Amino acid sequence: MRSRKNLVWICLAVLIASVAVTDVGVANPGLEVYVDPHTSTKPPGDTFDINIMVSGAVNLFLSDFFLVFDPNILEVTDIVEGDFEKLWQETISNTIGFVQITAGRELGVTAGLNGTLSLAKITFQVKTEGTSFLHLHGTVLKATSTLGPLRVEYTWKDGYFAYPSAPMPPTLIYTVNETHWSRNVTIESSSTISNFNFSREDKEISFDVEGPSGIIGFSNVLFRNNFIFGNYTILLDGESLNLSSYIGAESLFPDINYRMTENAIYVSFYLAYYHESTRKIQIRGTEVIPEIPEPVHDIAVTNVAVFPTTAKIGDIISINVTVVNLGTFTETFNVTAYYDTFSVGPTETVTNLDEAATKTLEFSWDTANVTLGVYEIMAVASNVTGETEIDNNEYTFGLVTIEKALIEAGAPTLLYAIAGILMVLIVVGAIYIIWRARKPKPT
Repeated sequence: MRSRKNLVWICLAVLIASVAVTDVGVANPGLEVYVDPHTSTKPPGDTFDINIMVSGAVNLFLSDFFLVFDPNILEVTDIVEGDFEKLWQETISNTIGFVQITAGRELGVTAGLNGTLSLAKITFQVKTEGTSFLHLHGTVLKATSTLGPLRVEYTWKDGYFAYPSAPMPPTLIYTVNETHWSRNVTIESSSTISNFNFSREDKEISFDVEGPSGIIGFSNVLFRNNFIFGNYTILLDGESLNLSSYIGAESLFPDINYRMTENAIYVSFYLAYYHESTRKIQIRGTEVIPEIPEPVHDIAVTNVAVFPTTAKIGDIISINVTVVNLGTFTETFNVTAYYDTFSVGPTETVTNLDEAATKTLEFSWDTANVTLGVYEIMAVASNVTGETEIDNNEYTFGLVTIEKALIEAGAPTLLYAIAGILMVLIVVGAIYIIWRARKPKPT
């Protein structure tokens, strides 16, 4: 919809290449990409706008995303760029049903953006009654840092269109029950899901997806990582897919990859595919939960977040510690945060933490009496009775620098005293000058 000079395209190519080269994500727990408004409704023939937003941005300088929709229901009529005013590219397909938008800032020339940002405003025209996910697909965000450009991890929230008005379909939860355990499998999908099945013999779950032929579909699948685990194989209609850390334009051409993420408790899989009548998805591991799982006591500290990482003496530093129960028993235990060997505030007690549950504890470090220097921040969870895996009870964040305050304690009183003396001297000097000017000259 807009042409750009060759220099802009060259800069854009360099930025996108840097996304591919720097493939190590940096966690940013507060960063979210979302569609605003979350739900939309208009009758056929009318238009409506959505905004693609980012909240919690820190030094963000590049965004690249796809928005997938049902072209039988909607078509894109206009795009207006958001807060990233440089290096703009847009691709629209009202046949397949997607928009790709790339926007950024000139790295090293303009500063990154912070806070809540608009990536783009997209205008749709409604073609007919029906529903459509407004699905954020393959988003890449990059931020500036002392290490150079880094890809930033985020959460996302899709939008939804329906006329007549209707809520977004609920997330599907399938429960696999055996005599001594049960596990939930959560599926969020734009497809119609059927024939869910768990096979102990094949160490896999499988289900069918169905939707309008030729339209892009997606499925997010989540389950405990002690359910099916080991090395995974993902099959679509019996053909293995390739693992990719980034699903972008390549996934718009038939079914070549998937994305997997994993933490201390869960593993999730994101798949994008073309609908072709009914298709079968299989998620297969090399290990499966035993019929009678072994009882385990296991507490872990999974994350420590610190802000700020450079502070003045007297500043308050926030330290958030996340713990998880990886065992099979409800547990009560203590958590302590440290700077070097010194504890930060009182020890916190976590009471009756259920299996697979997490909890985030907030510590405040008052640096008023801390000497200048660099300190290592860590958190430690106490061992529970019967726990043998204790290496994960500690988590080291890294270093925090405490600098000299611009005005140290007691300095304001001294400054006021000096200012008072100067004022007195100025007044005395002024009186003396006036007195000298009025003094009669000798004859």
